[in-house]
Amino acid sequence: MNITQSPQGISISLSDYISKLLVEFGPPFKPIHTPLDKHADLFSSIEPPTADITRFQSMVGKLLFASNTVRYDIDFAASFLSRFLNSPTNVHLKAARRVVDYLITTKDFSLTYKKGIPSHLNVYGDASYADNKTDMHSTCGYITVYSGAPITWSSKKIKAMCLSSADAEYISMNEACKEAYWLTDIFNGLDIQIPSIDLMADNSSAIALAKHPTQHDRTKHINVKYHHIREAVETKKVNIQFLKTTEQPADMMTKPLSRALHERCRDTFINT
Repeated sequence: MNITQSPQGISISLSDYISKLLVEFGPPFKPIHTPLDKHADLFSSIEPPTADITRFQSMVGKLLFASNTVRYDIDFAASFLSRFLNSPTNVHLKAARRVVDYLITTKDFSLTYKKGIPSHLNVYGDASYADNKTDMHSTCGYITVYSGAPITWSSKKIKAMCLSSADAEYISMNEACKEAYWLTDIFNGLDIQIPSIDLMADNSSAIALAKHPTQHDRTKHINVKYHHIREAVETKKVNIQFLKTTEQPADMMTKPLSRALHERCRDTFINT
């Protein structure tokens, strides 16, 4: 991990780690500007299992380290590819190599935590409805931001079967809220006070479900464990704000995007 300190703050990157990936996995390398191909069918079961499962597992392991430490912009890709660790096809191996090439292309991107920024905790939550074409489950993701850059993030498959996009977005807000609570406890232990938690979401129906718990008929099918967000809103510990989809950086945590959309999400926080 590369750490640079300046009067303005601290910057963290993985440039040295990523440079070693080219040595480990070898050429040919070609510049890539998105982790996954938006149009690739990675759910196809027609392809036979790859003969080089060890290489695939090694690649995904390296990608998971990068995504868990600094490179939140590949978190969806790394998490998604890890679903196929035991039975990858050549399509998945090719996709993993694409993510490696993307990291090499963007190896100098960094997270910069700036001094003098108010100690607010901002959380961005989003979901992609029924994007898993094999079982029709949804994907949720969040990004928590402090001092101008992400400090935690997640992209994962929702275990519950969502009946609508609002369900998926509601669950994603709940997951983001739980993460914000956990971070607040850590900050309190460090004697750092978090005056407010702002949760940014882009689904009006899901926001309404969180703010108006009397709408029982619309949420009675949702497991009670996902209703933590309601208490957080009622006690005013979390302030939910509507954010346009075009301004939602957590969109990249839920699905592959075009280059323009991916770079917009990524460059919200990562600095060159």
